[in-house]
Amino acid sequence: FQFPPVSTSMWSALLGSADPAYAWASWMLTPSEDRFFRQGYGDMDRVRALRKQVLEEWKKDGLKSWWEQRGIPDLSFKARNSQKGGDKETQRDIPELLFQAPNLQEEVTDQRVEHQTGADFEQSYPEKADADHQNLQVYDATFLSPLSEYLPVECSIAPVRFVLPRGPVRGIVLHTAATNTEDYTSRQKDLAEPLLAHGIASLIMIVPYYGVRRRNGQTSSKLLTVADYQLQSLAVIFEGVGLLRWLEVSYPSVPLGVTGISWGGAMASCIGVASRMPIACVPCLGSTSPAVMVTGVISWQLDWP
Repeated sequence: FQFPPVSTSMWSALLGSADPAYAWASWMLTPSEDRFFRQGYGDMDRVRALRKQVLEEWKKDGLKSWWEQRGIPDLSFKARNSQKGGDKETQRDIPELLFQAPNLQEEVTDQRVEHQTGADFEQSYPEKADADHQNLQVYDATFLSPLSEYLPVECSIAPVRFVLPRGPVRGIVLHTAATNTEDYTSRQKDLAEPLLAHGIASLIMIVPYYGVRRRNGQTSSKLLTVADYQLQSLAVIFEGVGLLRWLEVSYPSVPLGVTGISWGGAMASCIGVASRMPIACVPCLGSTSPAVMVTGVISWQLDWP
């Protein structure tokens, strides 16, 4: 006995049906308090008014006058002890760095291909493989969100983490957050620390409504209303642009970039466009629309029937 041949389209349909099945089962098993938008739409009129204002300012002069009124974010830094067992903070000024201009022509013509496993990395860069060693400098800072007047008070102060190599710096990358990423841990360990081996420093964001910036009544990373979600995205964009402007002023000769994964990739793209600056933009697995929240595999995370 032989099974009849199955066409590619039939296989696609079968595989595609797995997504809605998974979403339905997950929605049934997940409690309401661990889903997005359990308090409905929220104050959408206020969000629409802000969005209209931003679009008008963008059409007028690309937000130039908007930023002239608000200025550059004022970051207050604390140095963290990066030695093993240390979690001590000391107040300090803007972190100093030694800039080393990258030789782009040399890199383009270099025939070596970098493809390293974790073991290769530790062997090649033993002093950079362990975050507890003396290879990195970690500074925590806070600043007032450029959209603080629109955010809940408990969301208005924005923390960031600056991860620097002790040697020369060849560039600085701003890291946005993926959906449900509420602290620095994964981005520092998996992205910022490996970049140190290449002389790349990282500025890592904690975005509004996540982690220490949750609004009152929010018990997880799942936002309470659709209005919160739209305010969150707008605030991430303006905070990201503000941080890039701060970096440009503080380290005027250093190349800058912005990156993020998933929703963070979408935010990185928006930050890159809105900044109107000559920066590198590396969005990873980003979407072009929030419609993926209601049509894709994560639709079960919404508290909607």
